[in-house]
Amino acid sequence: QPGITGPTPVPVADLKKAGRANDKRRYFLFTQLGRFFRSAVSPVTAMDQLSTQMNHPGLKRALIEGKEAMAAGKPLSDTFAEYPGLFPPDIVGTLKTGESTGELADACDRIAAQAMASHALRRQLFFYGLILFLTVCLYPFILGVIRGSLGSMSEQDKAGGTLPVMTTLMKHVRLETARIAPSALACGAVFALVWHIWHLDRFRLQRHRLVLSLPILGKRAWAESMARFGWALSSMSKGGATARQAFEIAAETPPNAWLAHQLQEIARSMGEADKMSGTLERTGIFPAETIHIVSNGEMAGDLPGAIMSTARAAEAEFSARDSSWAQLSRFLFYIPMGILTLLMAISLYGALYGGIMKQLLPTE
Repeated sequence: QPGITGPTPVPVADLKKAGRANDKRRYFLFTQLGRFFRSAVSPVTAMDQLSTQMNHPGLKRALIEGKEAMAAGKPLSDTFAEYPGLFPPDIVGTLKTGESTGELADACDRIAAQAMASHALRRQLFFYGLILFLTVCLYPFILGVIRGSLGSMSEQDKAGGTLPVMTTLMKHVRLETARIAPSALACGAVFALVWHIWHLDRFRLQRHRLVLSLPILGKRAWAESMARFGWALSSMSKGGATARQAFEIAAETPPNAWLAHQLQEIARSMGEADKMSGTLERTGIFPAETIHIVSNGEMAGDLPGAIMSTARAAEAEFSARDSSWAQLSRFLFYIPMGILTLLMAISLYGALYGGIMKQLLPTE
């Protein structure tokens, strides 16, 4: 089909390092791209305008190269694919869908909407993680202050209360804190190292697979990916692509890397004569209702409409799951955190009370 091409993986040697861009930056970038592509402004002029305003070096470089590529009649997605740190594979796949179907502005809008939802989720998870990290890390230092205070009281008692209060107190607090600090800092460093390694690109597939197994986030991630995949599949089918061409491009669009990987594996084994409903059933990802709707759409001669109806259902489910996460996450986080804080408080109180009683009660 004219204008419709299959996936074109970028050789590893051609991938360019230009840092990373967070979801907030992507939101502002693709919101403006969508507005420009929908207007009468030429794409080259739009890219030039955005590149002069961009203060992120990597994004600025990508926009300049994208402008040059579009001026030469090349797809913008091919340029962005060379910057995986700035534009993950699902963004590139969504742009390919928009370029192949003439719906580039809509593709940019969808990327922007997903980036904002992802930004809100990441910000909330970071906030929860920061609270947990600080709570656990502060515990040994508070314990050191308590033990230091008890040591100061013991020394004052032996000296008959003649020692300088603050000097003696600070001396014991420093000694106890210095004794505990190495192990506490080591635990914090190990946590930070594991967190950093786990978030490397090489573990992206494993991270996204793990997310799908989580009670609330898993269903949210599934609905988000199915909504994007359904939109791309419907748009490609409506644009005249064969079932295999449509499936190959759409398989690149799910934000969840594990689901995208599974769909791409099926796409590689898909034959030109294979029906869409049969292919969806072979993935083992889609519910029976979705497969029945697509099968009936094939029979009625309205496959794009049938697929789009499943995409709208997935979008509605994603909105519901996203709202549910915002509400339930507070309950799921603060209840365990409350229990953890209570246990830590009991432990600290036990250390303080036990130390005081040991000094007050006579010993044989």
